[in-house]
Amino acid sequence: MARSTAAPAAHVVVAMGDPEPGPQAAAVAGPPVHPVQVDVPPTGELPLVAARNAGARAASEVTGGSPDDQLVFLDVDCIPSPELISRYRQAAAARPHALLCGPVRYLPPADLDALSAEELAGLAPPHAARPPRRPERSGAPTTMSCSGRCPSPSAAKSSTRSAGSTPATPAMVPRTPISPSTPRSRGIPLCWVGGAEAYHQHHPVSDPPVEHLDSILRNAQRFHRRWGFWPMRGWLEAFDERGLAHRGSRGWVRTIGVASVPASHVYIRHLSPPDGEETSVRRLPDPPPLREETPTGAPW
Repeated sequence: MARSTAAPAAHVVVAMGDPEPGPQAAAVAGPPVHPVQVDVPPTGELPLVAARNAGARAASEVTGGSPDDQLVFLDVDCIPSPELISRYRQAAAARPHALLCGPVRYLPPADLDALSAEELAGLAPPHAARPPRRPERSGAPTTMSCSGRCPSPSAAKSSTRSAGSTPATPAMVPRTPISPSTPRSRGIPLCWVGGAEAYHQHHPVSDPPVEHLDSILRNAQRFHRRWGFWPMRGWLEAFDERGLAHRGSRGWVRTIGVASVPASHVYIRHLSPPDGEETSVRRLPDPPPLREETPTGAPW
């Protein structure tokens, strides 16, 4: 942020469940940092939407809430390019009521402390699923073809790792995680901002993200109820392949694997639903017995 060609009026850092965000935020070089604390519920799930809204409110309070203000949301693990803020400003001037998305490039494992902006760009190629935009095309509305994980061929693929808008635009969008369908249904154009690169720092990920199984299933159900098609199909199908979820008449639900030994016992068979009845329980096959000679009918 200290290398930005255009300094922000306010730099708000939102901490979710971090007991001491102040000293960490104060150590950041560049414009003065305003830390905001958001509590994490007992479930431990990060309140991303609440954090985004808290950051927007805090920025408005710091700057006085002018309708000419512009909000830029950036994930904390993303490094802004020097031109990110200036490119967003140019795009907002051209499209004041649009939802703006800057390109995010993913960095490989590397020591980033001494790298220049040019060296960062050389390490991270453009994302294959998002359209490249020249800086002179900033603010031009766009649609795009989707990658294999995109839920619908007609849906543009936005990202809130780096996104911008004016204060008036979020008021038109429900206070839920931003999806391409939400602004489009309300007549809000989605614009890709050329030259507003951000660089996502490398960290290990799982594919599919089994640790977020319940959150993904819950969000997928909510998305399907609102828009009529399933998002994140690649992950949902991968969960199905692993026996963690399946699609039934109620949509995608978690599958519970149960080991009952022996599975062929009459009591176990009568605990199962009648043939053909849908269930979220998957009974695992019996493990092989460890004994070399096993009694007939009772190998365990």
